[in-house]
Amino acid sequence: MEHKTSPTPRTQQMYTLIEKYFSSGSTQKQFCQQESIPLSTFTYWLRHYRRSNQNSDQKSAEFIPLGFTSTRNIPVLSQPTCAVEYPNGVLVRLFGSVDVQLISRLVNLQEV
Repeated sequence: MEHKTSPTPRTQQMYTLIEKYFSSGSTQKQFCQQESIPLSTFTYWLRHYRRSNQNSDQKSAEFIPLGFTSTRNIPVLSQPTCAVEYPNGVLVRLFGSVDVQLISRLVNLQEV
């Protein structure tokens, strides 16, 4: 029989911080610098958070197939024009012009 215990105050504090990170739009390194926490501590708690949510989340992961066009004659951009990060940690970065309908589908997990 599996016993579930209440989260400790430290766990609650770090999970709140992880959720703040998800909505920040920052990289992990930037976020840790802003919050004055070691990156190693943050990544430990991020793994812990993801495992905890993975165990409690019974939804199956969905794969969204994406269509790509030729990248010939398209300048290489060093920074993405758009990024979508899901609560499970999956990060989708898009470079160049972005189709608003594609973004809507990615955010809503609708089949493209």
